[in-house]
Formats: sequence, C-alpha cells, structure tokens
Amino acid sequence: MIKNLCFEQGLSGPFVPVHVASRLKFPESETTIAEILSGSGYRTGIVGKWHLGTGCSLSNRKCPGPLSHGFDYFYGLPFTLTSDMGIEASFFVFDLQDSFYQAVLVTFLVTFLPLAIRKQTSLTLFIGLLLLILISFTWFIYTHYRLHTKKWWQVSPWMTQNFDGVVMRNHEVIHRRIPFDTLFDEIVNESVEFIHSSVREEKPFFLYLSFTHVHIPLFPSVKFRGRSAHGRYGDCIEELDSGVGIIIKALQEYHIDEDTIVYFASDHGACIEAYDPVDGQRVGGYNKEFKGGKAMGAAEGGIRVPGIFRWKGTLSSENTLNLPTSQLDLLPTFIDLADIQLNETISPKLYTKVYKMYLFRYRWEPGTYHCGVGLEKHCSCFGEEVLNISESPILFELLSDPFEDYPIDTKSHEYKNIVSKLQLFLKDYKEKNPYPPSMFESKMDVLLLPWLQPF
Repeated sequence: MIKNLCFEQGLSGPFVPVHVASRLKFPESETTIAEILSGSGYRTGIVGKWHLGTGCSLSNRKCPGPLSHGFDYFYGLPFTLTSDMGIEASFFVFDLQDSFYQAVLVTFLVTFLPLAIRKQTSLTLFIGLLLLILISFTWFIYTHYRLHTKKWWQVSPWMTQNFDGVVMRNHEVIHRRIPFDTLFDEIVNESVEFIHSSVREEKPFFLYLSFTHVHIPLFPSVKFRGRSAHGRYGDCIEELDSGVGIIIKALQEYHIDEDTIVYFASDHGACIEAYDPVDGQRVGGYNKEFKGGKAMGAAEGGIRVPGIFRWKGTLSSENTLNLPTSQLDLLPTFIDLADIQLNETISPKLYTKVYKMYLFRYRWEPGTYHCGVGLEKHCSCFGEEVLNISESPILFELLSDPFEDYPIDTKSHEYKNIVSKLQLFLKDYKEKNPYPPSMFESKMDVLLLPWLQPF
C-alpha cells in the first residue's frame, strides 16, 4: 500500500496492536497507493481489516481511519482479529487464587464490616464511598489492563471483544461486536457492491480487499462447516475460495473482466504455533519445509507468501515467475499500469540472485524450527531471546536454497564478497535513512482509551 518499509514510518518496536480507541494512527505524511489513484480519478475502497488506527480523538468523533489516507469508502474492522474474540468473556473477574484479588477482598471486608456493625455517620459513609470507588477503579485496571505485566499494551478478552471488535462503514459503527457467523458474507457483498457502484458511476476503481479468513479465530459460515477434510482451517479456505470466485464473477457480469487486474496474496506466512486448545485442531496454517512462521523474525516461513496475478486477455494462466518479488514493488507497478506520472521515480526490482544475511538469530526450540519461547510465543527482535551474530553473519542464497538448509561457507569467496557488500550497503542505508522514533514508545499513545471509542 506504500513504497516504504514499516520501520521507516516508526511502525516498529514491541509486538503491539493498534487499538481502535487509541492515539496511534497511520502517519498522514505517508502517501498511499489509494491517495495516488484517487488523485487521478479512481474510486478507492477498502473492505475487511484496516489494522492501522482510526484517528479517533475527543475533537474528532468521526474516526476517519483509512478515509484520511486516500480511500473513499471503508467497510470492515478498524482493528483486526485475535483469538480472544472467539470466546465469550466476562466483565466481572475475581480469581481468589490471585493474591491481588485476595488483597482486594480483605481490604473490602476490613473497610466495610466495621461500617456495617457500628452506627453510621455521614462522614463514615462518605469515606466508605471513596474507598469503594478507589477499590473498584484499582480492580478494573488490574483486571482489564496488563500494565503490571511485560505485555503492558494488552487488555482483557472482554475489552478486546467490546472495544476492538467493532465493524464500521465509513464513520458509522455497524456492529459493536464482530458477527462471526455473517462477517465473511458481509465482506464479500460489500466488495461486490463497491465494484457495482463504481461501474454505475463509470469510474475506474481500486479495491483493497483484506479478507478475515483464514486469520484466527476461525469461524466458517454455516454452509461451509464440516465440508473440508482439514478441519475448520480447510473449511475457511474453501469459503475464501468461494468468496474470490464471487468477486471474479462480478467482474464478468459487469463486463470489466479484461479491464481489471486482480492480485491475490497473503500478508505473512502461517502462524504455526496456533492450535485450538479445545479440540487440538491446527488453526494457524502450515509452512511445509519453510523455516519458522508468522512473527518469527525474518525466517522464510513467516515472510514468504504466494502471489497470483490475474488479468484476463493480457496475462496467460500458464505463466509462472520463479524469481522472488516484493510487495513493495506493487505500488510502482500499479502506478505504471495506470499510466500515472509521479514527481519521484519508484522502480520495481527484479533479481536473478537473492541473498539473505542474518545479523541476529532467534533461539529455536530444541529439535524444531519454532521459536515460541518469548512473549505471546512470538520471536522478539530484541532482548535476551535474540542471538547477536553480526560479527559472523549467516548467509543464504534463497533461489537455490529457499528452505534455508545450507548456509554459505564462511570461508568461501562468495560469502566474503557478498557479506562485505551487504554490510557496506546496510551502513550506507542507515546513514542516509535514519529511522524515526517508534510510534509505540509512549504508553499513553498505545493504551486503549475507552473515551476515544467511535460509539
């Protein structure tokens, strides 16, 4: 959607979500493909997951989200999906096995029992009321926020469901909680309607469709449940395939099939540590021989994704490109195909050899290629969970060794030549492109603030 990597915009740091009701938002200084196309007469829309902040504030209750980044239309989730959303959570939690709740109970009894057995006065009632408010506030913060843990940015499942689980159409909240049984059909129908309305207005269009399948939690629609031999994940894949088919059929029915480019891809590899705790089903996908998975550093299993282009009448279905490409190349490619002239040159790149150099390495669990030993079972990019190997980097050539099985010999001429060039490039790049501060450094910007909620 943009031409830069996320850390060049300050979108880097701990594994932190961008809550709906928080001060975080996508930098308005960054130009998106939607802004470029919109400025050239295209109608632009996003359906599905936005995931980059709403821009809600006390002075701006409309919460523009993607509408402030070049999109004319939005329907979907300003947040994303989390496993917490798949369970029914309670607001009132009071676990007497936890020392905090034990202390709350003792404080309550010590404070209010004397008030109950002695003559009450206005002063004692007032003091009791103040203490009740203080105890209740402390209970709420401890129960529904995680400020006392390493994962300080998280909130309780109840907060996630009721504050982050909203579905919006432009500025309006359509669902205050995600309707899992109907959400996929709504996303497909909204997409078809966006295409139809663009055709009615005789305007070219750009639609960014971010499906909720197959992100966890998995909720296939009733008509797809139990259809696949691969459990709920397979059911959702079949429903996703059906949704894509409905979109393609719409292009055909509106006679714009040959004038429309369709690009299908994933945003990351499988979440290989994800299993359903109830029935043990694998719900996060599978990466075959590729090492690692989602949020596991730069392992191929986490960053290598399929990419399929469809352009009827122009691209043959027999064409297969075995060279790796980058999604950063999508913006300049689409801009060029739309015959739009920019003030700056942004050229896609094609590679005949692709090297990957590891300066840091995650700690794989013994006997596996899974590094789920840290927060949230993800591999951190910092701290004790990372091995610093910058003095002797590991180098792979990905075209001949996509599964990263055979590191290039450190004594070879190829290794010394490539590593020295990559280190020089990295040094020069960092000097010319200093990273801005992380947007996630301020806790008050990151935390969910209920008074900023869009309803």
